[in-house]
Amino acid sequence: MTAKLLEGLPVAERVMMEVAGRAAGLREARMVAGLATVRVGDDPASVGYVRKKHEACAAVGVRCMDAEYQYGQREGNGGGNQR
Repeated sequence: MTAKLLEGLPVAERVMMEVAGRAAGLREARMVAGLATVRVGDDPASVGYVRKKHEACAAVGVRCMDAEYQYGQREGNGGGNQR
């Protein structure tokens, strides 16, 4: 069986355009699409992953909320760093 290279960029661009259109439709209906992320700790890979999700949201007009907590932080201990 011969391997076939799949081009991911065209698919990703179509998905982003579709999401942007849906988000615009929600705004017209006075609703807001949103993504909430919760991150515990400061693992560089997790920080980067969450950052990319927030960048993607900004690109398509989706509201993004973020809560950051340190390891060992207990609920009710002042919450996290919420943006």
